[in-house]
Parts: sequence; C-alpha cells; structure tokens
Amino acid sequence: MINKEAEKLGEYIKKLRKDKKVTAKELAGYVGYSQSYISAIENNNNNNVPSKRVLIRLAEALKCIGYDYKETLNTLYKICGYPDEFESWNKNFINQLNKLRGMYDNLSNETLNKPYLNIEYLLTSKLDLVFSYKKNDYDHYVNLTEKQKRYILTMITEMLYLTGVEEKIDGEINQAIEENNKINNEMLVDINISEKISKLRKHLEILNTLNKNFSEENFRFEYNTNLYLLNFGEIEKINFDKKTLEEAITLVSSEIQKLTKAYDEHYKED
Repeated sequence: MINKEAEKLGEYIKKLRKDKKVTAKELAGYVGYSQSYISAIENNNNNNVPSKRVLIRLAEALKCIGYDYKETLNTLYKICGYPDEFESWNKNFINQLNKLRGMYDNLSNETLNKPYLNIEYLLTSKLDLVFSYKKNDYDHYVNLTEKQKRYILTMITEMLYLTGVEEKIDGEINQAIEENNKINNEMLVDINISEKISKLRKHLEILNTLNKNFSEENFRFEYNTNLYLLNFGEIEKINFDKKTLEEAITLVSSEIQKLTKAYDEHYKED
C-alpha cells in the first residue's frame, strides 16, 4: 500500500528542487546525505516519511537554494503529519506566560495585587528552562534536565520546611554538577558541528554558482576572499579550472556528509 504522505513529500521536494534548476546531487550535497537517499525520498522508494531530523536538514538545504526555512519546514511537517511546532508554540504562549507570571490566584481566580513568578509551575511544566552564568568573562547557557528541575524543586521545598536540607542536597549537588558537565560537552559538540556544516554549505553555494557560470577569474577571486575553508596548497600552484572546481565541490560535499554522520552518531535518533 502506497504511503500517501511519503509520496506527496517526494513530489513536493522534487518540485522545489526543479523550480530552482538544482540537481538531486547538488541538493544532497547541502543536506549531507547521498544522492541516492534524496532520490529515494523524491521517488518514495522507502514508502515511509522521514524523521523530523531529516526534514529539518531538508529545510536547511532548501534554504540554501532560495526558500524560506520556517515556511518550508512547516510545509514538510504538515505533509508528513507532524504537528506544526511554530504554530503550537504561538497558540500556547499566552496561556503559559499568564500561568508563569501568576496573574491569578489558583483558589479564588481573582487578580492579584502584584504579578509573581510561579516557580513550582515553572519547574513542573514542559517549558525548556535555561540557566545562564558567567565564566572567564563569557556567558554560558545550560538547558536544565527534568532531573535537575526536580532536584531544584525538592531543594526549595526542603529549605522552606527546614528539614534535613544538608543531608538531602549533598549527593544531589554532585549529580547536578556531573549532569551539567555532560550537557555542556554535548552543547559544544552540537555547536561545533552545526557551525562547520553551516559554513561549508555557504562554500557549496558559492561553488555551485561558479560551476553554472564558470570563469577562472571569478573562481580565483572567490578562493581568495570567501572560500576560506578550502586549502589546496600554495595559490601559485593552483589551476583555477573547471576540474579543480568540481574537485572542490566533491570535497565540500564529502565534508558535509562526514559531519552529518558524526552528528547522527552523537545524537541518536529519538
């Protein structure tokens, strides 16, 4: 039985690609997957919709060829039956904000004299909480895990009732420190890989544009000014010809694919 969502997705991606006169190989280079994988999606060979992570990569790649990222991602999600995360956030934002501010008393439902921040709601909600701190004159941001939020809630409760605070928090502090170190390490890996992929995609955009309107003069100019991640050796020995340009495209596409694979191995699919 044909998966209608997967079929529609393939047709949509193929249309966007062809409208911009981009080949499947070029699009695959931006995504970080093989050309055969992109072709499989377009032709619905797998008869299944991709994961959200793949759709995000597709939206990022389509942005490189001139499409709006948010609009494209929303459309991809809609085709595949995933909830529109941007829209759901907008709908729930006001309600969550009012609860967070504590504008009303929960028992009487009357407006309070002064708004307050409901810490208990904050720590038990599904909102992402970020703790910021300074270290070596730099701002650092850590996403709190559910375990850390429960620990903070327990610590505050124990402190308010003044019962066994020291005994309960000593072990929790060490666990929280370990968890924070783990989160920081994962964030660094995420940022480093994402930044490298983003820079390489910019290089690939320039190279693909050069390939369609080739001139040795333009290639030399771009190499000297914008293609700073490429390193072919001494500039005097470089032949700024079509063959070298094609080698550069292959090199950059290969690096994007390697980094994409490294990211997938570090962050296993949910």
